[in-house]
Amino acid sequence: MKVKLKNNIYESGLFEGREYLVIEMVVINQINLGENQTFFLIENDDRQVMRYEAHLFNISTSNLNSKWIVNQTNEGNIRFTFEEFVESDFWENFYNDHKESIHKYNNIKKWLLFSEINDEECIEIITRGVLEEFNNPEKPYNLEKSYDLIEAFTQFKDERLIKVITDQAKVLLTSELVSRYIFLNVAFKYLSIFKDSDVNNFFIFYLENIEHGNDILTEIATKYFEQN
Repeated sequence: MKVKLKNNIYESGLFEGREYLVIEMVVINQINLGENQTFFLIENDDRQVMRYEAHLFNISTSNLNSKWIVNQTNEGNIRFTFEEFVESDFWENFYNDHKESIHKYNNIKKWLLFSEINDEECIEIITRGVLEEFNNPEKPYNLEKSYDLIEAFTQFKDERLIKVITDQAKVLLTSELVSRYIFLNVAFKYLSIFKDSDVNNFFIFYLENIEHGNDILTEIATKYFEQN
């Protein structure tokens, strides 16, 4: 399920018109008011997981997540959530930096990115992320989102990002940006899991222009050819 912040709405950590993945939906039973109130749990642009009132958003894709289960709390509220989050103290542990809870959340986040974002959106996120690296490195929203996206596709070994990643990696390899290596490290790890002619040609390109790389990238590229 994806939503967009409505026009002329200002909320901390959110941007007008930007699309967000709904992690969890909560319907709170307000018996005293005779009505229910719905909230969306969203990871905002500050990478904080927060609850927002549903009326602030337009729904982009209305399909409920295929892995959501319906959970009723002791207070009578209804949660559309993941089985991994159903324990009553899950979010308390998450906000208190409990390692297991954070690990569960990150795994679900990767699955959401992999399953909810289409090919066109993938290309846009990665392309904008690299452009942001050049023009606005102090506010790397799309760049950080591109890292998350690539890591998700790496985990699920999906090859749909090969073309856009090789194209953008070539751009960064010939740049002078010191921080470019963060993107390239993630990109090289993703590419190295595929036996593919485009990947093969990309790593040849890298080794022919090795002066623009570093030891980590060179190790990934050489191991690729050793294993293939």
